[in-house]
Amino acid sequence: MLATALQPRQRWLSVFGLALFFGYLLFNSHFYWQGYQLVEAGKEPRFTDYTSTYAASLLLQREPAANLYVTERMFAAEVDAAHAVYPGQLTQQQAEGHGFARWLYPPIFALFCLPLALLPYIPSLVAWLSITAIPYIATLILTLPKRSGLILVLAAPPTFYNIQYGQTGFLSAGLIGLGLTLLRSQPTLAGVLIGCAAFKPSLGILIPIALAAGGYWWSFTTATSVVISLIAASIIAFGLDPWLAFIGTSGYSFDGFGRNLYNFKAMVTPLGASRMLGASINTAWIIQSLAALLSVIAVIWAWRQPAEGRSGLQASVLCCASLLFTPMAYLYDMALIVPAAGWLLADMLQRDYRRYELTGLILAMAIILPMFEIAHQTGVQLGPLPAMILMLLSLNRLKRFSPSAASNSQPRS
Repeated sequence: MLATALQPRQRWLSVFGLALFFGYLLFNSHFYWQGYQLVEAGKEPRFTDYTSTYAASLLLQREPAANLYVTERMFAAEVDAAHAVYPGQLTQQQAEGHGFARWLYPPIFALFCLPLALLPYIPSLVAWLSITAIPYIATLILTLPKRSGLILVLAAPPTFYNIQYGQTGFLSAGLIGLGLTLLRSQPTLAGVLIGCAAFKPSLGILIPIALAAGGYWWSFTTATSVVISLIAASIIAFGLDPWLAFIGTSGYSFDGFGRNLYNFKAMVTPLGASRMLGASINTAWIIQSLAALLSVIAVIWAWRQPAEGRSGLQASVLCCASLLFTPMAYLYDMALIVPAAGWLLADMLQRDYRRYELTGLILAMAIILPMFEIAHQTGVQLGPLPAMILMLLSLNRLKRFSPSAASNSQPRS
């Protein structure tokens, strides 16, 4: 059994995992420190995606929330956020040269980021990463035995990218992952958590399909009620104008693919990988649509299977399929891969496994860390591969260990 094979190596695996995590911290600390050095030298500063999130919080404290979707007002807020990153050190030219990221989140997310600018920038960033990591870590601790879950979540490459970008990957993966983990034992709480993940709708489109296919109607209803409540809360807090602005500017997201306005080197979807390889926008959309269709079919098939003892594999299929379904997902969104790997590994610890499954699991996780550099150097984005590998492994195990095939299970090769 895999558990027996790993037990003598557990200490070394823990040391290796912790070493990776502290390596992530050291690298990113150096990255931020270099930013201050560049400013002192009068050069271009360094900013992360969290600058835009902090800018949104600044704007919300002084202007109508609808201005999040107004280019001029959001740019002005980002300039103020740039000054907050390097207090009293930037020239106006340096602050205005940090680039501009259009606000693509629905007004629900404004409820999440409203208080962030109440703290100075660095404490706010640390608080954001720490708090949003709680459900993410809890998912893996509940999934894997002892400290294995904690080691996996710390060592997983998406952890590196979320620390560097200050992005939403921890929060989206944590809410979805923890919700799916609690689906059978605490369906109401599961529905609440899944509903809160609506701040990132692109990753949640397949969830109601899965819940319906699996017959989890209470959680489905609870999640739907939470989403409606969040929409209502955002309207009460900010008015209806932000929703009208969000809907009115949503076409920009799709136009950006054809106009190459996105960083495809960091985009991990079939569409992004296709564009990196030089495919036309029409061909890329055909490939993305095919991937989305296959993802829907995989989720429906997996979640219509008997869930007893195999719900983790079903959740793994859903998380991987969600990354393949959406046309827009970045390196930090691959945090959703980590619970999928945890559920797959947990199933391998409990049952027989084949060597190619362990190899595939390790390979899927290993290629995440260098994939941005590979894309930068070769023009090939490997982003869809980890989700594809883990989803196929999970589907295969669902088929192998189905009640009808249980008697035909093959021993480990």
